[in-house]
Amino acid sequence: MATFKPTIFKERQREDKTWNVTIRFTHNRKTRYLSTTMYVTRKDLTSSFKIKNQQVLDKCDMLIREYRKKIDGLFLEVNDMDIDGKSTAC
Repeated sequence: MATFKPTIFKERQREDKTWNVTIRFTHNRKTRYLSTTMYVTRKDLTSSFKIKNQQVLDKCDMLIREYRKKIDGLFLEVNDMDIDGKSTAC
């Protein structure tokens, strides 16, 4: 089953002191990161660099719901795919 989680890379701070919000996508123990157009500042993060800004989290949830709709449209085929969308069935 594919899982999604909003993520920040602490070491990827931009010059304007913001971080890009990425969505971590995991399927069959493989992970990919999907960049978003959202950016957060230090005040939007906890001390452990988790997102605490509820507006950003809500936008991430909406985006993740869209990803899940697309995956649900694949029905059971997603179980036979690797993370890059290639079929693993014989």
